[in-house]
Amino acid sequence: YIEKYNTLHPNIKIHIINRTSPVCTNLLEKGDVDLAVVNINDKHDYKDFEVKILKQVEDIFVGGKKYSELKDKSISLAELSKYSLLVLEKNTNTRVFFDKLFQQHDLDVKPEIELSSIDLLIDMAKIGLGISYVTKEAALISIEEGSLFQIGLEEKIPPRYLGLLTHKNIPLPAAAQEFVSVMLGVGF
Repeated sequence: YIEKYNTLHPNIKIHIINRTSPVCTNLLEKGDVDLAVVNINDKHDYKDFEVKILKQVEDIFVGGKKYSELKDKSISLAELSKYSLLVLEKNTNTRVFFDKLFQQHDLDVKPEIELSSIDLLIDMAKIGLGISYVTKEAALISIEEGSLFQIGLEEKIPPRYLGLLTHKNIPLPAAAQEFVSVMLGVGF
């Protein structure tokens, strides 16, 4: 979307801030950003925001060569919890979802490594530091090239959603309105 927008409007400067979904939501709430693309948290009250769902996101567990004994198998979350798990840090929507997934199955999990980046989680899984909890979209290239594989689970991980937030009480500048139109495919 950014590339398309930049092609259509090469003279408009785009300022991008990459933070966790809760931080981005807070920045939007304070009026520090025009819009935010976030992982939707079903526990958050978005009453001050217009929310447009952009896509469904699938969370998966991935492992590298060190965990090849799990390839082409299906294991339970209880079995998986015995391995070194790598996840995003606390106070991210992805981490909240991870914790909730294990709590729903009465499993107390203490991740081995907590990071602030999905890319780092993928890299750490590749070098064998553990099994990472990431989105399928983020790991797809690594899975296709064979440096990672998706670990089959007996339990189904519910889908999550990526959403576009705009503030209901703060008008969007024309440039941001145009960007939203590009993202939503309006008029193109």
